[in-house]
Amino acid sequence: MKKINYGCGSDYREGWINIDVMEETKWRTEVHRPDLLIVADDPVLPFEDASIDYILADNVIEHIERQRMHGLLMEFHRILKPGGILEIWAPHFKGVMVKFLEHVRGYGINSFWFYERHFVIRQELLLATRSRCSTKRWMRCVNVLNPLFNWSNTFQQICEKYMFGGFEEIHYVMQRR
Repeated sequence: MKKINYGCGSDYREGWINIDVMEETKWRTEVHRPDLLIVADDPVLPFEDASIDYILADNVIEHIERQRMHGLLMEFHRILKPGGILEIWAPHFKGVMVKFLEHVRGYGINSFWFYERHFVIRQELLLATRSRCSTKRWMRCVNVLNPLFNWSNTFQQICEKYMFGGFEEIHYVMQRR
């Protein structure tokens, strides 16, 4: 199984193809240096068509300008095998997104509706980021509440619009058609 960790930063994963941008990454050690360094403005990845089973983009797409996002998603589609998974974690536009100036874009429910002809998309709103759940009690509470907000797409849209304080993160699992 070929798996890509796109925009890995210091999250080096053994057994994965770890990819990051040349200029911006600061690695913990040379041992955890990404397997592949790419140019930020070039979405083309050096993989054959339909050769990758799984792509993880964990808190990276919020750093990519809107103009480049379409090309990157089409490149992910090109290299994923049919049935392959693209998993995206991103800050929600109402929550943590506003706290970081280097984020150029936030995401919400149906941010990727345009790509439904290429992917089967499942999305999930999260009350707190995984890194902010410092206690087990808080994490248990969040795990109980999260399914309530994700009951249906319509209910997600209502919660997203009227939830005071917003959500912290949004999680997409996109399966290539």
